This record gives sequence, structure tokens and C-alpha cells, in this order.
Amino acid sequence: MSKKANIICISRTYGSNGKGIGKAIAKELGYDFYDKDIMRLASEKTGLVEDYFKSDRAPRSSLLYSLAMGLYSGQGVPIHYNDSLSDDRLFEIQSEIIKEKAEKGNCVFVGRCAGYVLRKFDNVLNIFIDCDIDVRVKKIARRMEMEAGVAKKLIQKTDKKRRVYYEYYTSRSWGNPAHYDLCINTAKVDEDGAVAMIKSMLDLANR
Repeated sequence: MSKKANIICISRTYGSNGKGIGKAIAKELGYDFYDKDIMRLASEKTGLVEDYFKSDRAPRSSLLYSLAMGLYSGQGVPIHYNDSLSDDRLFEIQSEIIKEKAEKGNCVFVGRCAGYVLRKFDNVLNIFIDCDIDVRVKKIARRMEMEAGVAKKLIQKTDKKRRVYYEYYTSRSWGNPAHYDLCINTAKVDEDGAVAMIKSMLDLANR
């Protein structure tokens, strides 16, 4: 990295505490934190409701997304295909906002394909947060007061949406270590440990 790394982008599996870790590292470093805020900012910029910018919704009008998610029966045009504002444009609007915030530095992004959007920035640290499925199932079942089997299906469905969304817009493999500077398994370390690992990686990157 030719510039001081001062942007952190976090991708995460559902139930791995990626958002919590993102908030914690942002607080520790005094950085701005962006998660669903990007949806709100995009909504304000376009006048569209925030639901248009959900990461599990944006590419749904595409045939590729419908096929990947099993939503297309092969008859007619997939539902939502004729949305007034194209899905690609919705993604571009979010990307423009991410880049605007990144220009100022000292920020943490969670999700939204931020690592890919900022791939030409040389001051970005890309993190992938994962966790053993059994640990995630217990956590989600406890948090949402549901049976383990239901929790597992929710996790699998949410992860699939995130993977399809990411791969649709980036043509990269979601969770592939080659696209990240650091991968953390939160079944092995708690939130404080994950924050310490990210801080150490940031220090090493800025030597």
C-alpha cells in the first residue's frame, strides 16, 4: 500500500458478528462507520425508499439472480424485471456514495461490496469475517428464539443472498481468501480478539 491504510471493508457471513466487529473497530480507531447508512444516503440522493437498495433485493430483477436463487420458472420475464430504475444503476448510486465517503478516509464499511467498489484505492484493508456454522446456528437460535433447524435455514438463505449479490456485481467468489487481506473465524476469537487482529494487521500494513 503506497498510502496509509485508513479504510476498512468488512464482508461477513450471517451470524459471524461482522457488523459488531465493524462497529467496535470503528469506535476503537475513531473512524466513521457505514453499514445500512449507505442505503439511507442512497435513498436521500434518489428519493427512492431504502428497500430499493437492500443487498438481497438489488439484482433480483436480473435473470442470472433469479436463476441462482431459484426464483425463475423459465416462463415469461422474471418478476421485478421492469423496475423503473435499473438494478445496475442502483448499485452505481451506492458505489458513488461509498467512494465519496472513502475519499475522506478514516472509515469502516460493512457489506455493500465495498471492498470491490474501492478496489482501486490503495489505502484499503479488506477483511472477511466467518464463523463455524454450528456456532452461528446456536447464536441465531438463541437471539431470535427459534429452533436450531429454522435458524440454520435462515443462515443458509441469508448467506446465499449475500453470495449471489456479491458475485453478481463483482464476478468474484464471495469468501475467497485471495480477495481479502485478513480472514477471521469468530468461533476461535471473540469480538475483542477480532478487533485486536484487525488493528495489528492495520499496523503491519502501514509500516
